[in-house]
Amino acid sequence: EENNINVDTVKLLIANGGLFWRPLFKWLYIYRNIQSNKTGKELKSDGWFEGKEMGKELKRLRYLQIDNYRKN
Repeated sequence: EENNINVDTVKLLIANGGLFWRPLFKWLYIYRNIQSNKTGKELKSDGWFEGKEMGKELKRLRYLQIDNYRKN
């Protein structure tokens, strides 16, 4: 995500108080710091091969962590 989003731009949008400042605030201080509960090395040891599929699985696991955070 941070490859496509400039953190300083997000901070300016929050400070501006635009329409979507709350979700941006949550992303900036909470969601962007949540990581998958497994690393690429762990997936590799579980039999995954490096590539797009492993990246998709890491992303899916991270989104599960975010969903679990929201429920609490």
